[in-house]
Amino acid sequence: MWKNGEGSHHVKGTVGLETPHELNLRIESEKIRIESILKMAGMSYPVTGWVENTVNVIGTSEKPSVSGDFLAWDGSVAGQLFQSVSGKYSYDDGKITIQDGLAYIYDGTALINGSIIGDTLNMDVTLTDICLLYTSPSPRDMRRS
Repeated sequence: MWKNGEGSHHVKGTVGLETPHELNLRIESEKIRIESILKMAGMSYPVTGWVENTVNVIGTSEKPSVSGDFLAWDGSVAGQLFQSVSGKYSYDDGKITIQDGLAYIYDGTALINGSIIGDTLNMDVTLTDICLLYTSPSPRDMRRS
């Protein structure tokens, strides 16, 4: 177990010591800051918040197959706040798949399913009560306040 502030990572399984370094791991993370995970992975994205995550890693160190589910809450992506985001994900042979993604974004929801391969994004996203455009209030609207 690794402790990180209030949260922890519990790791169970095996890692082969000889080539091809077979993997059979289950990692359960509880109450971890997203920023800490990104930093540990050497990534820099404008994402904040808390996350709980369960991930299974099988295959080899050179060709891992990853699947899991997560719940993130009280955070932001590129400065846009969210209440919670959850879903299932997998990584296999360079393809990232998101299934049953559900985001509660204060005034609405987003349902997300799809995949990412390299620079190609193939996502089905359904937005309910979410405005994608921001316009500054007009002087008329400001007088109404």
